[in-house]
Amino acid sequence: MGALRLFFAVAIPEEIKARIATLCAAREIEAPARWVRPGGYHLTLRFLGETLEDRLPGLTEALQASAGQVGPFGVSFASAGAFPNKKRARVLWLGIQEGAEALCFLANGLEGELAALGFSPEKRPFKPHLTVGRLKKPSFAGPWCGPISPIAFQADRIILYKSMTFPTGAEYEEMGSAILYGGSMIELSSKEDRNDR
Repeated sequence: MGALRLFFAVAIPEEIKARIATLCAAREIEAPARWVRPGGYHLTLRFLGETLEDRLPGLTEALQASAGQVGPFGVSFASAGAFPNKKRARVLWLGIQEGAEALCFLANGLEGELAALGFSPEKRPFKPHLTVGRLKKPSFAGPWCGPISPIAFQADRIILYKSMTFPTGAEYEEMGSAILYGGSMIELSSKEDRNDR
């Protein structure tokens, strides 16, 4: 049985990918950057890494269950930043203003579904962001960092992706997807509160 490099993510519409690519091309960065191709833009919820192919049915069920936890919601990118910081940047990202809470809600729900399947918990706390570029060595990225004109879209589905690495870069194949169909987070929280009484 072969192993697949898998991760869960929220899809980004093609027209939004084009706007992000235009922003990256126009925004100043002093150090040479290896930019993510627009086809690789996605909001990662959970990276699984090498996973045996026979686990796909369970992961598909986890995908569907997670999609039932929240309905479609708005997402807006409103800032540019760098990890670990702008003085010694290695990763360039776009930060999320609207939709961050919903993404965290989705990621936490997915974490619970994966735990039930026997996956080890994610060690790092979830920080919603979009990676758009990487620097070959730690560099100053001050001109890159700061507010941007908001780029907004409606998040409406979760995808299970397979990642494949080629000399030309990474490519991604959908292994499954689910439309977000649950109630709002407020509705879910209210139900949980009532159940606790």
